[in-house]
Amino acid sequence: MINQVGIHLYLVQQELMDYLQLQNITIEVLAHGRVDDESILSNIANKYHNSPSQITLRWQIKKG
Repeated sequence: MINQVGIHLYLVQQELMDYLQLQNITIEVLAHGRVDDESILSNIANKYHNSPSQITLRWQIKKG
């Protein structure tokens, strides 16, 4: 079984993700929109010499 869930930096839904994993339900993440114009992400990206997209991708990979 697969559940499509909207998850991104501002909508993590950790409890739902934990529940789905306990139930052995595969999570398919839906993330819409651009992150290039986000000032918080821009500040983090500048600090680490990366783009906002790279910061977001790294976060998504770390979340699993």
